[in-house]
Amino acid sequence: MNRLWLKLLGAFAAVIFIGVLVTVLVARQAAATQLSHFMIGNQMVRPAALQQTARDYYAQQGSWNGIDERLPILVRAASDGGMMGGMMGGMMGMFDGRIRLVDAQEVVMADSTGRTDDPLVAKPGGTQLPVIVDGSQVGTLYIDGSMMTMPMGADSALLTGLTRAVLTGAVVAGLVALILAAFVVRQITRPVVQLGSAAQQIADGDLAVRVAIRSGDELGELARSFNSMAESLQEQERLRRNLIADIAHELRTPLSGIQGNIEALQDGVFPLTTD
Repeated sequence: MNRLWLKLLGAFAAVIFIGVLVTVLVARQAAATQLSHFMIGNQMVRPAALQQTARDYYAQQGSWNGIDERLPILVRAASDGGMMGGMMGGMMGMFDGRIRLVDAQEVVMADSTGRTDDPLVAKPGGTQLPVIVDGSQVGTLYIDGSMMTMPMGADSALLTGLTRAVLTGAVVAGLVALILAAFVVRQITRPVVQLGSAAQQIADGDLAVRVAIRSGDELGELARSFNSMAESLQEQERLRRNLIADIAHELRTPLSGIQGNIEALQDGVFPLTTD
């Protein structure tokens, strides 16, 4: 690619492609995170929502005091509702998960089973969710058991459909952005092409050429400077021609007399003397 507009358009296309790819990946990851959940009784609880409710509790109370009594309420607040949880539990089988909340010193502050004297041992396949308030980790949620997903590949189908929808939207937006980029590139390169053509005309001797000033930005300033340069060159050429004409006029009379005398000597009108 030896054309400026092709290079610029290629750069825009690369940026748009990367943006589309990142958008699709982030949207898919966010959707997958939202689909991840675990069952507590007949409640389908999302990890992100549970973390948020725990953060809100600590931010309001300033400590974990009373969290052992409030934990079931926080779990219900982070769930997608008993009816939905019951439906999901019926489809997937009930999972009696266990949630333990520990403070920054790893002291168990609350347990969904009601026991707080058990040693804190994270089971294989379990999940640990940090609780961060104002940039500091004030506790950790330990969830026994694995994250659940929708049955029979329903989550995969949902993710695929969501990814396809996001990809379609991103591609359409990318095409629109590419069209706009082509318009912008054209607006940038057209004055440059005109300047190049005008410079070549000046090099060929046409000092009267000028370029149109279409904007007040840097390209417009460049066109204005080019026209000023062309006017200066044209003025210098006019002064050069006038100087040559004046010199020729001043030399014409004495040169004509000298030429007449030489011709008279050649024709013998004037005698040739050696003195």
